[in-house]
Amino acid sequence: MNDQKPLSGLNLLLVSAFFESEMPSLREAQYARALAEGGANVTLFVSTGSNVWKYNRAGLKPTDPAQRDEQLSSEFGFTVVRRRPILRVSDLFVIWPPIRLIWSSDIVHVIEFRQGFTVLVAIIAKLFGKPVVYDHEQRGDRHYTVFHTIDSVVRRALIFIGSFFVDCVRHTVIANGQHFKTSTPRRPPMFMRPLGADEARFSFDADRRRTLRTELNVGPSEVLVAFTGKLTEDKRIVDVVKAAIAAETVLVLAGRLDSRIWNQIVSQGLSEKIRRMEWLPPDQLAGLYSASDVVVFTTFSLSYWEAALTGAKVVVPKSRFFDAVLAGEDNFVGFGSADMFSVEDEQYKAGIDLTEALTSAIREAAAAKGSPRKGSKMFSWSRRRTELVEFYGSLRAEHRLNG
Repeated sequence: MNDQKPLSGLNLLLVSAFFESEMPSLREAQYARALAEGGANVTLFVSTGSNVWKYNRAGLKPTDPAQRDEQLSSEFGFTVVRRRPILRVSDLFVIWPPIRLIWSSDIVHVIEFRQGFTVLVAIIAKLFGKPVVYDHEQRGDRHYTVFHTIDSVVRRALIFIGSFFVDCVRHTVIANGQHFKTSTPRRPPMFMRPLGADEARFSFDADRRRTLRTELNVGPSEVLVAFTGKLTEDKRIVDVVKAAIAAETVLVLAGRLDSRIWNQIVSQGLSEKIRRMEWLPPDQLAGLYSASDVVVFTTFSLSYWEAALTGAKVVVPKSRFFDAVLAGEDNFVGFGSADMFSVEDEQYKAGIDLTEALTSAIREAAAAKGSPRKGSKMFSWSRRRTELVEFYGSLRAEHRLNG
């Protein structure tokens, strides 16, 4: 019965600028789902904007973020409320805050102060006497251009202001926590809580593996390497291509590819040696991970956990987070070192070439081909949901919220 659930009767408001309903593994949907399953009445307030800004430098097309809102709301049991931005510049949004929703909520959970309007939501919530939970994602400052430098300064200013109106901070990797601490003198309670992937969607499927490898013309003895997501310049795609070829593997690039990167690949005579796929929704992405022997990431991604759940070997950069959390995990192989980064797990130093380190890591991961596949459930959403409900239960008790 609903009244026996730990969060029964609690009204929770989750606030974020972005919510791609086509990607239900993201925190917005999974937080809302977990808390609703715990008995809470959950409202997810987001903008109508895509996570791809229409003026992005890579020339990527904006998505339709709301196309599965009704389906997810029905399936997971939470309410999605979208509002059109008054103004948007990259990830910075000006949106009229949901004052009535804030007033009627017992707890307000905001994601990322860099989005601007989330700071205003936190301020209003605190003025109304509501506990405020804050998720901090940013890992560091970016300085690709003057615009990025200005953007980084504005983001730190927003984080500084917002930090005085939160009761606690959650972050996913070590660099997140360090960035928050260097943005404000305030020290609210902080918790490192890595995200997870939905094991109902991401698991090994032998039939899909055979089918997709046939479609990609990959032989049974060949090693298939996948690189997925936003295929932008900062991901060092050309280095990945060179490394996969040097390791004598077959590489598939799946995602929205920056045209400038493809031109580099073509100009270097590498285009005939790789496969390409467009952006894949979660179910098809799970199929690609099942088909792949190795999945490579050059920056931190939620998809670490999605690929690991299918039993693929996952090649990721070595960093403090890797050393603290992933070192020794059978599904993960690290490359390079934390010294590669100017922003840990996100932005590489100028002049760094990843090819040699990636080649070595891909060869190490590929050596496991033929071994029984075992999905890593260390970061499954079932575990994350349990933790989140327990966290909110303790917050409810601390603030004596009866719902």
